[in-house]
Formats: sequence, C-alpha cells, structure tokens
Amino acid sequence: MKECTVCNFCYPDDVEHCRNDNSSLVLSLACPLLLSNRYQIKKHIGHGRLGRVYYGTDKANNHEVSIRILPAALFSNQQAIDNFTAQLDALSQIRDTHIVQVLGWGSLDSSNLFVITDFVQGQSLRDELNKHHPIDLAKAIEIMSQACHGVASAHRARVLHRDLKPDNIFLDLSNGKVHARVADFAIAAIHPSRGGSVVTDTG
Repeated sequence: MKECTVCNFCYPDDVEHCRNDNSSLVLSLACPLLLSNRYQIKKHIGHGRLGRVYYGTDKANNHEVSIRILPAALFSNQQAIDNFTAQLDALSQIRDTHIVQVLGWGSLDSSNLFVITDFVQGQSLRDELNKHHPIDLAKAIEIMSQACHGVASAHRARVLHRDLKPDNIFLDLSNGKVHARVADFAIAAIHPSRGGSVVTDTG
C-alpha cells in the first residue's frame, strides 16, 4: 500500500502519483487496501506506538469506519493475541451508544492484527479541554455521566479499560448537544512496557 504525504490518501502499490495533488506516493505498509474482502482503506488519519489508524468504509453497508493496524511487536506470544481477541469479542457484543463499537478484526499475517471500529466524527475531550479550559460545569457533568454509562456497560461485560483519559473520550458536539463515546477499550489492554503482553480482567 502507498500513501500520499500531502493529503494522506492511500493507493495500491502500482500507482505512482496521487490523484488529488499529483504528489509522488511513498510505500507505507505491506497491506492490501481491502481487508477481509469488506473494509476499504481510504486515508491515513493517525499513528503512534499502538499502530496506524486509517479512515475507511465498510463495503457491506457503506458505513464509515476506523481501521487500526497493530504492529506485531505489541504481542509477545500467541496467548497475548488470544487474550486480546477475546476482549475484542466481548466488546463487539456491547450495544451502548456511549462506547465506540468494535465491528470486526482480523490478521494480515500470523502476527499483524487489524481492528475495525465505528468512525467517530468530532474531537477528543483532550482537544476540547485545550480549546475551552475550564469546560462549563454542566457540560463537564454531562460528558462524564455519558462516559460512565459506557464504562458501566463494559464492566457488565467483564471488560476493563485501564487507561481511561481525555484522549480516549470522543465528543460529538453538533447541534448544540453533547454526545460522549469511550474508545480504545481493547487497545488499552496492550502494555508495551510489559513486553507486549495483553492483560485480561484478571491480569
């Protein structure tokens, strides 16, 4: 897969220039643009120690999705991968509008995994705090009430977040209303400092 360094759109390996700005493309990941014959990678939107994140679409229903491709180094052994996918399975069963839903997952090879979630329009609580500090008290109470609602649903499914922070709470503030959603439950179970192990709710 190739990417444009100007607009971040993604292309097949045999394309040389971006269709948007004619920039030369660079190789990014050894990864197809279509995952599981369903999820189409469109654009690179973020990256960090827990992999690269792409905007994409679900060809089955044309819904917008986020696609996170996790590096193999995060997982020390097969048991770590099994623990992680068990959490993904539990999360995928939760139906709560205040949790970013896990829609699917799979592997690119024996160790590189990808995770499909809802694509969230809006910004993180961290972004909101940076722009408007302090946040209005009534808005803050509403945000945390909704976030706690999502966390409680996860706890009932025996899933713990372990890294709940403003960066993992996303806000849709459209139409003058607040809608908070907690993200990265399963991703937060990965602890690179522990040698790439994945902990479970008994870990």
